[in-house]
Amino acid sequence: MISVIVPVFNTEKYLHKCLNSIVSQTYKDLEIIVVDDGSFDNSPRICDEFAQKDNRIKVVHKNNEGVSVARNTAIDMASGEYLFFVDSDDYMAHNMIEVLYKDLNKNNADISMCDFRTEGEFEDFDYNKNNSVNMNSDIALKHLYIDADFNFVILWAKLFKKSLFDNIRLLANINMR
Repeated sequence: MISVIVPVFNTEKYLHKCLNSIVSQTYKDLEIIVVDDGSFDNSPRICDEFAQKDNRIKVVHKNNEGVSVARNTAIDMASGEYLFFVDSDDYMAHNMIEVLYKDLNKNNADISMCDFRTEGEFEDFDYNKNNSVNMNSDIALKHLYIDADFNFVILWAKLFKKSLFDNIRLLANINMR
């Protein structure tokens, strides 16, 4: 099972598209943890409506403490063997999780990641057209701390083995995109 983590704060404009892109993934063994971080728009209602339609969705409503605390709340709840982070104003191709999952397992990697678009529509995630990278934790840490590559410091567009988070949580008060 893959636990998909979605922190939400006042993103009603994008939330339907985001959640639809998750529930319609070709990889179906998903646990979708949506953490409403104190939204004051219609986001909480939208989250609850999606949870009523799909029993894979768990919604947590909490006071606003920031995206890192929202993600940590979901990590603590996650029962999947893998973690996938999605920002609530983003969406993905319908086969993205499946492609990353197959790639991660084929390469016996700890993390599988792909490139992303900042605009435009897409339907299929094509491994050959999108830059996909698989790595163990040592290589990933090199990219994070030595190379300082932006694609590596964001959490979304990556599939992680949950065990990487066994003794690690995100720092509160730091805005990790």
